[in-house]
Amino acid sequence: MNELERMAGNAIVCGFGELAAPAVVRRWVTEGSVAGLILFSRNLDDTEQAAELTAASTPATDTALPIPICVD
Repeated sequence: MNELERMAGNAIVCGFGELAAPAVVRRWVTEGSVAGLILFSRNLDDTEQAAELTAASTPATDTALPIPICVD
């Protein structure tokens, strides 16, 4: 990732359409290519599934500096 891509990613909060984050979204989170995630009702069945989705979507992020997870 070049400097311009990194800077652009720092302004992007990414959403997706499934109940599980696609591999590309998980890769972007791991690489720091997006600033955070936004979850919508289409991504969530219940609170337990929301917690599992959040954990599965951000496994390699720095726990000292977690990415924002937004819910709409």
